[in-house]
Amino acid sequence: MLYLAVLLASLSASQFLIRSASLVRFPHEIRYGEAIVLDQARRVTAEPGLYPEIGKEPWLLDQYAPVYLHLARWSGELFSSPYGGGRALSLLSTLVSATFLTLLVARRSGLSAGLLCGATMLTMLEFLRFGFLMRVDPLSLAFAMAGVWCSTQKSNRMRFIGATAFFLAVYTRQTMVALLLVTYLQMWREEGKSALRWPVGLLGAGLLCYAILNASTGGLFHQHVVMSNLFRFEWGEGLKKAFGTFMPWRVPLFIAVFLALIPSTREGTKDGKGTGVVDRRIGFVAMGLALCCTIPAIQQSLGNTTRPFHEVLTWVFRGHLVLFAYGILVTIRTWGDAQQGGMRILLALASIPLIGRLGSDLNYLFEAGILMLLICGDAIGRAGKIRGQVIALLLSVQVAGGFFLSGQQLEFQPDRLDEMQERHRIIDRLEEFADPILSEEPWALAETGRPLALGPYTARQMYEIGMWDGEDLIEALDAQKFTAIVRAQQRVAAGYERKDGKILIDEADGLPVPYFGPWTFNEVRSLPPKIQKAIDRNYQRVPRTSMVERVTKYFLEGREIWQPIPR
Repeated sequence: MLYLAVLLASLSASQFLIRSASLVRFPHEIRYGEAIVLDQARRVTAEPGLYPEIGKEPWLLDQYAPVYLHLARWSGELFSSPYGGGRALSLLSTLVSATFLTLLVARRSGLSAGLLCGATMLTMLEFLRFGFLMRVDPLSLAFAMAGVWCSTQKSNRMRFIGATAFFLAVYTRQTMVALLLVTYLQMWREEGKSALRWPVGLLGAGLLCYAILNASTGGLFHQHVVMSNLFRFEWGEGLKKAFGTFMPWRVPLFIAVFLALIPSTREGTKDGKGTGVVDRRIGFVAMGLALCCTIPAIQQSLGNTTRPFHEVLTWVFRGHLVLFAYGILVTIRTWGDAQQGGMRILLALASIPLIGRLGSDLNYLFEAGILMLLICGDAIGRAGKIRGQVIALLLSVQVAGGFFLSGQQLEFQPDRLDEMQERHRIIDRLEEFADPILSEEPWALAETGRPLALGPYTARQMYEIGMWDGEDLIEALDAQKFTAIVRAQQRVAAGYERKDGKILIDEADGLPVPYFGPWTFNEVRSLPPKIQKAIDRNYQRVPRTSMVERVTKYFLEGREIWQPIPR
């Protein structure tokens, strides 16, 4: 198996590096949020600084702790691309996480299993999409993985380094806690109360740092990093993000995790007896039940179902509920490594609901994916030869599938990148206007180092939850304070062209020809309607500044510059 593991690890690492390295130098935002982080990194050393007063100009919300922002600011000096430093830092962090995952699994199950888990990680959708972007998540995960590795050593020196790494992980992204909790629960289970000094000390250091940051910002640090987590949860969108790509991206891993959780006959229960036949049968029955819940997703991928998509996602969610319930049973009924697997799956699944918060995406699946791979990797070495080989085979299928499917990611296709390159037309025209400029597209200002007056998405969320009423911005618009405004729009396909009103007309790519509805406000970036009305009555379109970007064949985004109406 070693040769296969080396081959798969080499292929996955090479593919990840080749694609990511080329995109690190790309001069424009690839996914929404990068430009916001770019502006935050600028404000590490520029006015108005991080964590400005909420609800006043500039209308910004800094959702994360400052570690990544400082490092991205310094590393950005080494690159000509505005995003180069932050993306390079994220790319390196993802590779570091994969390395620590390989080492952790190899320590218990051998190098082959470690390489296989590392290869699987680098071909998972969440890492392919977010593992190199200018976002806080990859660095936070790298710190957390370093914390796991160091904290599971016996040396107090290494454990101190591990606690420091966990501290940095939380102060990079405050919700990166699942790996931390699993690690300290494992230490407490193995060593008793003496192990508690490490998490207690870490908690004390974290609270002290929190108090210092909060005091130095006049309480604004708390308002930013805590209030941002009050954005409402959209469970429908959360289901779509968490399970919309379950088939074909995650089915092999799902099966492998279930097989890995079922304890072997050699593993004991808390009463000192071997695992009974009934316990093992419950595991296989639960796995069968969970797989039955995934049948609608498999049918949909084959085009053999008319079920609504939300109903398919609900069935996949039920399958994960079965997995969660079985994780509880394993945690309660077993001891040792099997119980550790139960705790890992419980915390992995408990971290997934964070994806339902508005503004979250697949990057919130990082810890869940890592914990599932740790479960599988450890089981390869302890679950018996045949079951270990089956788990390894399933992970190999996961790698092969991810390797094949990764080439179909739309945002990385050459024609999509060419569309993004045209954004320079907006940026170039903005050189004619002095600051301040209001932009519903943060990249239009951040990529040339110009200050943002507003974070459009977070401003709208603050408006919707009552943190901000928008009246001060309306006053600024009525006073024509901004020299220019960049407005964002979207246009969605309303239907498909048909011959004689019946037969779909296909293009050369085999897809039907769309016709589009009217331009509307952008559902992600456009400001609330009453602010749009204030723009309409005080500003007018600048001729020849409209730009249309094709996101997909059926979805267009538009931008245009508006300037004050002469008075």
